[in-house]
Formats: sequence, C-alpha cells, structure tokens
Amino acid sequence: MMFLDGCFILQYIYGIVNAIPEVLDIIHHAPLVLRGLFLLENQLPFIVLQVLMRLKSEKYKGEKMIMAFIKRIRGEPGEIGNILIQQLLPSGVTLLTGDWYTHRSARDFTSVGIQFKPSKTSQLTDIDFMSTCTSGTLQLPPIIVDDITKSILLNLAAYEACPDSVTDVGVTSYICFMDSLIDQDEDVKVLRAKGILINFLGSDGHVADLFNEIATDLVPSPHAYVEVKKKIEKHHRNRMKIWIADWLHTYFRNPWTFIAVTATILAITLSVFQTILAAIQTYLTAHPPKG
Repeated sequence: MMFLDGCFILQYIYGIVNAIPEVLDIIHHAPLVLRGLFLLENQLPFIVLQVLMRLKSEKYKGEKMIMAFIKRIRGEPGEIGNILIQQLLPSGVTLLTGDWYTHRSARDFTSVGIQFKPSKTSQLTDIDFMSTCTSGTLQLPPIIVDDITKSILLNLAAYEACPDSVTDVGVTSYICFMDSLIDQDEDVKVLRAKGILINFLGSDGHVADLFNEIATDLVPSPHAYVEVKKKIEKHHRNRMKIWIADWLHTYFRNPWTFIAVTATILAITLSVFQTILAAIQTYLTAHPPKG
C-alpha cells in the first residue's frame, strides 16, 4: 500500500511540476488532493519517497522537484513550501531561549510606534525586530491564507506533537506567535495592509478566527523568537519612545490633523518671534545708541 501511495504522490508531483496534460486536467481538484496529502493520518515515511525517487533520479533532484511542486501549488509570495519541506526533510530551524512577557496585538503595536514589514523570505524563523530612536519595525514572513491553510497548519502542528517527532515545534511556535498578534479583524487589517497576510480566505474576521482557532491548546517552544521578544519588550519599556509614538499617532494620523498642527506650531512660532522683535524694539527705543 505504501508503494502504491508513494508512486501516486510522486507521479502527481511530477505531473504538476512538468505540466503533464493528464495531470493538469485534474488541477481543479488540487485543494482536495492537498488536504489528503498533508493529513496526519495519510503521511508516508519520507524514506519511502526517497527510495522511490532514487529509482528514477538522483536524491536531491527528487527533493528539488518536491519543493518546486509546493511552490507551484502555493504560489511564490509567502509560500508555505519552506514549512512543508522542513517536515518532509530534516529540520533546519534553530530556536532561541527566553520568554514572551506580555500579550499585545498588532493594532496595539501600531499605537506605540511599532510598524510591520514583510521579511525577505517566508522562513518561519525570518522574524526580526529593529528599533530606532523614535519607532520600531517588526519583520514577519508573508503567508497566503486561503481555504487549505487551516488544514495544513493544523496537521503540521499535530505532526510536531507526535511522541516520535524529531521537529522543534517550529510551526506550532509560529502559529502561537501570530495568534498573539491577531485578536480581531483590525489586527488582520494591519498585517494585510503591510503585505504580511495575503488574504484569499474572505473577510479579515475569518482570518482572525482561523488563527485564534488553530492556536487553541497549542503550546509553543519557550525558546522561540526570544531575541525578538526581548527587543519588543525593551521598546515597550522605553517611555520616551512610547510618548513620541503616541504624540505622532494623535496629531499626525491624517493630513488634516497634520495641517492643523503645523499651522498651530507656525502661528505660535511667529507669535514668539513677534514678541521678541517687539521687546527688542522697545529696548532700543528706551536706550538709543550713543553718538
């Protein structure tokens, strides 16, 4: 049975990657096929696929074909292929040590001067935080969210929870990190506007519900993203940065407010200069230069 299933999987992957007409005729069933491929109960030992691939091609050529298939199905922007290939192949994720001190959503971050930016890759470990004198930027890997995202992430998390799993719960930690940023649709809106969440699922509320649901009862690694969390916490503890961010958010969030504040500052400045000039003129009148 594993031999037949393995042959089907590799032939399906080969057909998609090489655009074989007979396989492309059933491409509209791809979501159903993918759900079946990634269900925990349907998993084959990767060594079975490796043995079968060696019968037709070199080992690494076959693995490249699998990666090309995942990218083709999921799409390049924010593709989840790097997540999946790590669960087929030996994991290369390195996690850090530390704690997440407090829970704050994406909308809360923007109110204290923290902006969001897509990472250069879609690797789950490609998360970083950079701080400046007045603000901060949290980089997150972009990800497509569609009808099969929930099934894929849940099954990868379930795979990591297996007693004989050799993974480092990287997917589980990522899900929990995203859940900490997403409480409701407004948080999704913030991340979507920055190109981090590519929403093919529906409303922003549906995306928020997805992450909230799949993160239920999941326990992340206590060492995941520790350096990023420390930097964020340090930013939150800097009262001067928070004050500046709050001031900018309050008075410069739209053009009309900006114009009003600028006009007020200009009027005050001109008034101060006028007062100074008047004082100088009064002094010179009372004390005319001698000679």
